Amino acid sequence: MTRSIRIAFCVFLATVNVYGQVTASIFRTYANDPARGELAAGYNHIQRYEDIGDCNCIMSGGFVSAALRVTHRGTIDFVGDFAMDYGSGMGTNNLDMTLLTYLAGVRLNLRGPQRKARIFAEGLFGGAHASGTLLTGIRGDVCSADATALKAGGGIDLRLSRRISWRLVDASYLRTDFNNGKYSYQGNLRLDTGVVLHFGFPHAKVVAQDSAQDRTPSHL
Repeated sequence: MTRSIRIAFCVFLATVNVYGQVTASIFRTYANDPARGELAAGYNHIQRYEDIGDCNCIMSGGFVSAALRVTHRGTIDFVGDFAMDYGSGMGTNNLDMTLLTYLAGVRLNLRGPQRKARIFAEGLFGGAHASGTLLTGIRGDVCSADATALKAGGGIDLRLSRRISWRLVDASYLRTDFNNGKYSYQGNLRLDTGVVLHFGFPHAKVVAQDSAQDRTPSHL
């Protein structure tokens, strides 16, 4: 395991630890406010840029992400993201590759008119794993590799109901640091779209009011 991978793995573990601490802090701090979270899943598209001649390096696959609010007004979310993509027919030799990315970071939310739309920007960091003949074609001694990865960009969510939104688009710059024999990094365009499920916890004040009403005797 290379030094960069060890560093990325340590950062990922530290991020998971912070995620747990933030979650516990939210439950303690916002006991009187609904702690909101979300799960998202859908399709993604990656346009890769590889120096292997005339390469139409297009990949597609799916993503799953989870987010938890870490501020009172929901401006900042802590985000975890996992994606798997596959591409074939790359270059004149019809090479293929499978790419896995696992990322975590922070999202900044901006509300749209009447809260029907949400514009967000985010920055995530983590790791990537690649395998396939694209690696073998570039470096004959390698059939799989690990590297650090960074994702930065933003998107728009459209609210369909209280619990469901449509991620209209999430456009990001995805950088991976694989050594392809000539360059030590790759710049990629990643586009996501999918469904977002919102969840939360009952408002403590509302629960308290309901309990008080239950204790109030009714008069006939």
